[in-house]
Amino acid sequence: MFNDILLSRRSVRKFSAEPVPREKIETMIVAANHAPSGGNFRPWRFVVVSNRHLLDEIKAIILKGIDALPRLLDGTSKEKVTVMQNRYRRFSLFFHDAPVTVFVSYDTTCSNLARTFRERGMSQEMAEREAGYVEIQGTAAAIENFMLAAHALGLGTCWMDPPFFARTEISKLLDLPPEFRLLAMAPVGKPAAIPATARRDDIEKIARFIP
Repeated sequence: MFNDILLSRRSVRKFSAEPVPREKIETMIVAANHAPSGGNFRPWRFVVVSNRHLLDEIKAIILKGIDALPRLLDGTSKEKVTVMQNRYRRFSLFFHDAPVTVFVSYDTTCSNLARTFRERGMSQEMAEREAGYVEIQGTAAAIENFMLAAHALGLGTCWMDPPFFARTEISKLLDLPPEFRLLAMAPVGKPAAIPATARRDDIEKIARFIP
């Protein structure tokens, strides 16, 4: 049963307008909350947005950032910037078609080791890296649980990386505390189309066994 759910999950980018019951979202968050995390710190937080006005604002922020890419990437070739703009238009806006989008952030301060590194003068970014990105690892596991639970409930999701140029503004709009960093966003809804199976590597390529 679990293998069926695991192997049949797809990244869904087309959704019906059918509302998603709150009870199903809560079931998905309960599944996420049972993910493993270093020190059982549970660094994840979820903001569930179905408010169309707020989703409109987030889409507008991303569109403004896409238009500003030539300035943000000054010195990059015009051709490369155009390719990036087209990719962002294709892959960062479809969340708006889903009835719900869930924004996932993590607490950057909960790792004792990272805190020790910061106290010794390291930057936040370097402290997280030297501590093994433990908060990100745990939150990523929670997102995976969330998505598998969604699929088990007959819903589609897609793991999206908030565009680098919009992350700060989206975080402010969602009123995230300053110690929380926006990691991912996941539109949720009834799939309007099921994508084909994505390519996967053979186990011989991805694993090495040392007897």
